[in-house]
Amino acid sequence: MSDSSFFRGKSVLITGASSGIGRTLALQLGAAGAKVTLSARRTELLATLADEMVASGAVRPVISACDVTREGDPERAVATGRAEAIVTGHGKLLVAIERFAPWILRAAARRMAARGRGHRTEVDTH
Repeated sequence: MSDSSFFRGKSVLITGASSGIGRTLALQLGAAGAKVTLSARRTELLATLADEMVASGAVRPVISACDVTREGDPERAVATGRAEAIVTGHGKLLVAIERFAPWILRAAARRMAARGRGHRTEVDTH
């Protein structure tokens, strides 16, 4: 990340954080000083990632089990942390992004709008 100071102290929700791009982003944002909420289906991998982040000097991230295809999970993931930014979509099939990402984005947008601020970033490998 060329200018990581933007994320210092900000709360960031990362979906798909258990592996791949989401995991790498979590490590980078944690190193940049962000307060990270890790979200994915495989919570055992999130716990390992959280320990790795703390060992490297990051603030202990919040872990939120979330399957974006299951109703209610995206809302719970967003409610778990006070996300000022959300990173979604990395590494998933495009059809899955188009079908399920709106659930978590709507939930995040409502909370961000209530606070009067927020950022969304979509990452795709296609």
